[in-house]
Amino acid sequence: MGRKRRTIPWLDLRGESYYVFWTDEETGKTKRLSLRTTDSMEAQQRYAAFLARGHEIFSSKPGELTVRHALAQYEQEHVEKNVIDRQRARNAIEHMTAFFGDRPLSEIDIPASRGYASARRETGVVDSTIRRELACLVAAANHARRWKRITHNEMPSVELPAEARQEASYLTKDELHRVIDTCTDARLKAFIQIAYTPAVDGKASKGCARSRSI
Repeated sequence: MGRKRRTIPWLDLRGESYYVFWTDEETGKTKRLSLRTTDSMEAQQRYAAFLARGHEIFSSKPGELTVRHALAQYEQEHVEKNVIDRQRARNAIEHMTAFFGDRPLSEIDIPASRGYASARRETGVVDSTIRRELACLVAAANHARRWKRITHNEMPSVELPAEARQEASYLTKDELHRVIDTCTDARLKAFIQIAYTPAVDGKASKGCARSRSI
């Protein structure tokens, strides 16, 4: 039997702040909102206010820069004027705006970054694309800081998915001999023979040679 879904928002301390969590009825996913306090009594009061009035009252402080506004400003002031592939940047901005919405930029942390990555993976998006999209958020935050819309302490902590490691390709001994036999440049042919001496002599492990840049 699956775990029973919570129907009432709940309060929990995560890291240096209390958060209120609730289940989105449309998507079935768990959402959270920082109550911006480490004091348990104050957290209880804000939690009660959340239950009574909804999460909008905590969405942002007056004048606080939201992800939506930071991305919109970055698009208008930088992307449209300086970026060559504008459409790719616009797509990234669209997806991040849909996910983060009016959350304060300063509250975007590693769990939020991972939440975005997980949500994108569920739609079939690969990590290289997710990395590029989150890098766009970092660029928007840096843009906002340069324009003095946020301070250093308000910068988000964004975690990018690890870059995919590209495995080195290998040549079989037959392929290597074919390359040498068909090479018409004497100097290049000599270089290949020197570079792959172990493979040519039959001493390469598993009968193959690692290809190198020539």
